[in-house]
Amino acid sequence: MRTIIASDHVGYPLKKSVLRYLTSIRAEVIDVGTGTADTPVDYPDYARKVVDAISSGEAQRDHLLLQLREAAGGSHEPTVIE
Repeated sequence: MRTIIASDHVGYPLKKSVLRYLTSIRAEVIDVGTGTADTPVDYPDYARKVVDAISSGEAQRDHLLLQLREAAGGSHEPTVIE
């Protein structure tokens, strides 16, 4: 079972931790970005990649780590959507 993972720049540090864990348990992981916390990105671009991979059957599970201020009560912490 393949897992696709993505984040925006705010969720990137958490994504690195999740990736380390998934690879430690030998999960098959597809990382579609972002690759840095240094450059702001638009989270819908990465959410679309995850949705497309699930819809096409390329991956069966997903982890999307984003900053959603509304969902997180105005927090600057990442929000995990599974």
